[in-house]
This record gives sequence, C-alpha cells and structure tokens, in this order.
Amino acid sequence: MKYLYLHGLGQNAGSWNKVIEATEVLDHSVCLDLSEMVKGKAVTYSTLYSAFVELCDAENEEIILCGLSLGGVLALNYAIDYPQKVKALVLIAAQYKMPKRLLKLQNALFRFMPQSMFQQTGFGKLDFISLCDSMVELDFSGSLNQVSCPVLVVCGEKDKANKRASIELADIMKHSQFKEIPETQIFITPGNHDPYIKNSFYKQYKWCQNVHIFTQELEVIHTKEADIYGYGFNDFYMPNNYENIQIENKNKINILITHGSLDGGNDENRKYNPLISAKLKTLGFDYVALGHIHKASYKDYENQNIVYPGSLISLGFDELGPRGFIEGQINEQTKGLSIKFIEAEEKTFTEKEINVDNIASQEELIEEINNLILDDNKYYKIILTGQRNFEINLLETKPLITKENIIKLKDCTKIKYNIEETSKQVSLKGLFAKKLLEKIKNGATPEQQEKLLQAFEIGMDILK
Repeated sequence: MKYLYLHGLGQNAGSWNKVIEATEVLDHSVCLDLSEMVKGKAVTYSTLYSAFVELCDAENEEIILCGLSLGGVLALNYAIDYPQKVKALVLIAAQYKMPKRLLKLQNALFRFMPQSMFQQTGFGKLDFISLCDSMVELDFSGSLNQVSCPVLVVCGEKDKANKRASIELADIMKHSQFKEIPETQIFITPGNHDPYIKNSFYKQYKWCQNVHIFTQELEVIHTKEADIYGYGFNDFYMPNNYENIQIENKNKINILITHGSLDGGNDENRKYNPLISAKLKTLGFDYVALGHIHKASYKDYENQNIVYPGSLISLGFDELGPRGFIEGQINEQTKGLSIKFIEAEEKTFTEKEINVDNIASQEELIEEINNLILDDNKYYKIILTGQRNFEINLLETKPLITKENIIKLKDCTKIKYNIEETSKQVSLKGLFAKKLLEKIKNGATPEQQEKLLQAFEIGMDILK
C-alpha cells in the first residue's frame, strides 16, 4: 500500500517530513511536489489534476491519500473519479465547493506581494494567481456520495475559512468522521519592522478570536494555563517599557512576550526597546519570549528562561544556519522549564567558498561550480576567493550554472600580479613595480620581501 501526501498552496513536499517521520509507514510514503508535477506546463488546476491522475495511475496498488488545502482538493477529486483506487482519505482544511470571494481576495493580495515571497514554494507569483483563478468554479457537491473509502476530515477549531466545509464534508460522505485540532491561543507582538501604526497590516484583517496582538501599552491576558504579559512597537523606534512591570499572581505561570534588544551596548540598539537580562530576571517571569534577533539564541538549562527563537525562515544570505521555533513546557507545580529548538525550514541558506588559485579560465571555473556536490536542502551563495589569472564576469557566469540551488555568486578574488612582468611596463605601474623589485633584490630580508610584495599588490589594486 502506498501513502501519498499532498501539500497546500504556498508549501512544498518537505512540509510533510516531520509528519512522515512520526509514522510507522515511512518506507511506503511519498511526498508529492505539486510544482514539479506541472513544470514546463501552464499552471492551472486542470493541468495539475491531470498530472496527479497520471501519477496515481502509475501505482500498481491501492493508495491512501492525505491532502492539505489545495492537496486536499486534489485528493478529494481523485477519490470521486477513481473510488476503486483509493483505500482511505485524509482531508485537512479542504474545500469541496470553492469559496469564490476568498479566492479572489487571495489573488488580490498575491498581486501586491513581492516575487521573493513565492520563491521557496516552487511556484512563481503568476502561477499562484493563475492556479487560484482556474479553481474558482470547482464544485464537487453533487459527487461526494461517490467516495466509498473511509475518510478522516481534520480542521483547526478556529479555522473559520475551512471549518464549515469540513463539517459538511464529514456529514455528506458515507464513511467519514470529523476531527478538530484543539484550540490554540496565539499572541503577537509587533516589532520595529512591523509596528502597530495607522496603516499597519495588523489592522487590515479580521483576526480569529484566538489571536491577540499587543500594542505599546502593557497588557495582561489571563488564560486558564497562564497569565501572558506583553507589549509591542507602536512606532519604528521605542524606549524600554518593562522595568515597572508587576506580576499580579505569582502562583500562576507568568510569561512575558515582547520585541527588543537584549543587553545591547551601542546607540543603535538602544532605539529598539533596550532590555537588560539581569533586570528581566528580577521581574519573576517563568518565561520571556523575545523577538528582534533573527537567529535563535537560548540556553537549555535550568533558570535560563529568556529566549530568542529567531525567525521561522531565512530571509537571505545574511541569515545563515537552521531556522525554526522553540517548543517549551513549564511544570505547573515546580515552575520548571524545559525547551527545545525545532527546525521548521526545510531549505536553509549557506555559503561555500571556491579558491581560484589553480583555475585557469572562466570556462574552467564554471565547470568547477557545476561539479560541486551540494545538499539539496540548502540554498547556496558561492564565494570566489584567491588570486586569479583571468577575468571573471559574473553576469556571464550565472546563467551557465546548472545547479538550481546556487542562488548567488560573489567575487572576492584578487588579480594575480607578476612583479617581474609589471616592472617592464612603461607606465606608472611599471615604475612602481621596478622600485619595489630593486628593494627586494638589494638585500631585503624574507620578512621585508613579503611586506614589499604585499605593498605591490595593494599598489596594483589602487592603480588599476
């Protein structure tokens, strides 16, 4: 039996990795990449579904389909058309009749989003728009009774966009049951890049009831499990706002969430809600969740409860290393804290150097780059170092790179100058080289020779 997982729009095949690792059917599981299925074709629902049907038909055994959002629509469509092939069906946040207004609103938002936001999904911006446009008229209402296999329908309790459709799906189909994801409370603290200001995107949406957005004034949200204290930026800069916080009930679990610069010493850092860890600890919070620093920063040991989880995804090559989130538990009786970092990004940004000292031409350099053994789960910036004997044209080099996960090239090489040859030139460079060469040959110590050669290289860079 084969288990096929289908991701949603805005995700990729790697989104299922953690789920599959937790199952007992790893060897029989396949995560499909929807963008790869329509590569080189017009991106519409029709072409995507046709490619999916072809893939399923190639399986010589019964299949179990698990689809999220767009993946759920594809799985449901196939189970309707080929009920004899599908052994079981899992639909997560799936629609059976497309919400036209929601799709049109999504497309309107997509048009204003930069192309870079779509990069990791495999689909381009125009692909997103085309796909959503082609789905507007989809309606499986009259065909749901054709699904004969057991169906599990899953939806978040606060997922208003999909919950109604999920309940209706479970009611209509014969062998189905509906499961909600338990309620989860979400707290957001705006930072210096996204302050809670007049035209803030925080004010452009009607947020779910389980989402709370903090503003500049300190608030305390009382929940059954804990008291959540928080404040955020109401401008691009903000002085500290934490020293006078008083915990109301020390018998409860108390958590502080804010955005700020921890133990920063320079004037720039003092503009962004400067925080001092020693003072934070005296406030008595069981956990302090901080935003501002994009790299995860924490220590997993007792009494260390001030944490930067970092950004969920890398935003570029200035943010190298793993990205993810912090999962933590606080013991209600002892207040003991345990935390762990969980990687959430399948593809991370990294750098790799190539030394050109022994490379004779640009063609040889391109060959060297294309022969690199690279990790498919990483995006690379290739940094060229060393001394070169040839001209490097990055604009000509980049299109000839066959490795799709090489995103950027950077030339940090220097020209390999020959002092003997340069000294023969009738020019300012030649005169400069000739004078240094005379000093080298007239009894300079090895140390002095090295410094003179360094001076030669610096002079050549200045005079070029």
